[in-house]
Amino acid sequence: MRAHSGYLRRYVMTLDIFLHELLRAALTLSAGLLVARVGLSYFFRQKEYETVKQRYLEQSVDVIAAEIESVSRIFGHNWARALEVLRLYRELPDEFDLAELKSGFLDLRATNFQRIAHHRLGNLIRSNVVWDVFQLALSSHNSMNSKATTELTQGIRLHKAGKLNATHQEFIERSTELLRPLSDESDSFASLVLTLQVIATELEQSQLRFKDVASFHEREAVVNAIEQLKKKFADDLR
Repeated sequence: MRAHSGYLRRYVMTLDIFLHELLRAALTLSAGLLVARVGLSYFFRQKEYETVKQRYLEQSVDVIAAEIESVSRIFGHNWARALEVLRLYRELPDEFDLAELKSGFLDLRATNFQRIAHHRLGNLIRSNVVWDVFQLALSSHNSMNSKATTELTQGIRLHKAGKLNATHQEFIERSTELLRPLSDESDSFASLVLTLQVIATELEQSQLRFKDVASFHEREAVVNAIEQLKKKFADDLR
C-alpha cells in the first residue's frame, strides 16, 4: 500500500512537470506566432506604403515635374543662345557668320504628355487642373522656343540678305522686343512646379495606405496649392 502511494506521488509529479512543460511550450509557441503575425503585418504594411509612394510619387508627380523642368531648361538655354546671336548681329552685322544661326541651340524633343502619370495624379487630387496647366505649359514653351530658334534666326538671315524693310537698328529693336518677354512667360509656370512640390512633400512625409488615397485631396496643403494654381491660370483655362 505504501509502495503504491509512492508510485502515485511520482506519477502525479511527473504529470505535473509534463503539463508544466507543455504549457510553457504552448506559451512560447503562441508568443512566436504573435511575433510572426505582427512582423508579417508590419512587412505588408510597409510594402503598401512603398507601393503607394511609388505609384503616386515616383511614377506620377516626379515624372510630370521632370517633364516640365526638362522643357523649361531647354527653352531657357535656347532663349539665352538667341540673345547671344542677336548681340553678335547687333555688334558686327557685316562680319556676322550665318553659321551662328545653326550653332548652340538644343532640340526641344517631341512632347511627352505622360498621360498615365497624369491619370494617377488626377485620381489622387480629384482635379484636372495640373493636367490642364501642364498642356498649356508645353504648348507655350513650344511656341516660345520657335520664336527663339526659328523666327529670330530666319529674321536675321532675311535681314542680312536685304529682304526686310527695316534698318539694322529697327530690326535689333524688334527682335529684342520679341525675345524679352519670353523668359518671364516661362517663369510664370513655376507655380505648376511649386504645386507638384507641395503634393510631393505630402506624399513623402506621410505613410499612406490605399485607403488613405481617397481622402488625400482633402489635405489643407493640397487644397491650397490647387486653388492657387487655378487662380493663377484662371484666364488661360477658360
